[in-house]
Amino acid sequence: MRLLFCRGHGLISALIRWQTWGRYSHVAIEIGGWVYEAVPRRGVRKTPAEKYNWVNVDVFTTDFGDRFDIPIREFLEDKLGRSYDYLGVLRFIPRWKEVHSQSKRYFCSELVFAALDWIIPARLLERVPGVKVSPSLLSYSPRLRNA
Repeated sequence: MRLLFCRGHGLISALIRWQTWGRYSHVAIEIGGWVYEAVPRRGVRKTPAEKYNWVNVDVFTTDFGDRFDIPIREFLEDKLGRSYDYLGVLRFIPRWKEVHSQSKRYFCSELVFAALDWIIPARLLERVPGVKVSPSLLSYSPRLRNA
């Protein structure tokens, strides 16, 4: 399993990076030749890794290796087709302190965080709810290493 942190250069990507004071505007998970991600207008999807756009992507691994790949992949497969969490993303713009999480919808870092948080020993950030995790914040986890 690898985490793919993306540095998009479009307007929305630039706004996300500016608002979250970070380097990354998107994150996805690659497991077993598939890339899982949550994207606007499409929601949660998977793409063959060989067809993924690898431009401006930094690849990270976790310090717990691949021992949780099967349950994480099952979690992600179960989420395929779920809608994109626009309300959750909008929370980052005015920096609202509270937002009502829509558990059936995901934005990119919320999906990745939820998949890894589902496996309790694999926690990436302590005391941080997934709805408050931006791609850049997730990249600061001490459990990640550059691949």
